[in-house]
Amino acid sequence: MAIRPDSAEREGQGRYFEGHLHPAGLSSPGPLHVIPDGPNDYWAGGNPVSVPVRLIAHYPDGSSAETTLQTELQPGWG
Repeated sequence: MAIRPDSAEREGQGRYFEGHLHPAGLSSPGPLHVIPDGPNDYWAGGNPVSVPVRLIAHYPDGSSAETTLQTELQPGWG
C-alpha cells in the first residue's frame, strides 16, 4: 500500500492522505477478508473488520517516526 497527499495537500492545503490496496483480497481468506452482508458479495459494513496499519513517516532531515494503529475497514468506492 502506498499513500500520497490528496490534491488539496499537493496544493499546500490540508493534511488528508489517501491510499489504495491492490488487490485488496476482501473476498478471500486473509487479514482483510470481509463477510458479505448482502447478495453477490455485497458488503455494506454490517460485519466489521479491524486491521492493524503501520505508518512510517520519513522527514527531509533523514529521521523517521513509526506508529501502528487499529483501523476499521469502511465500505466505499474503489
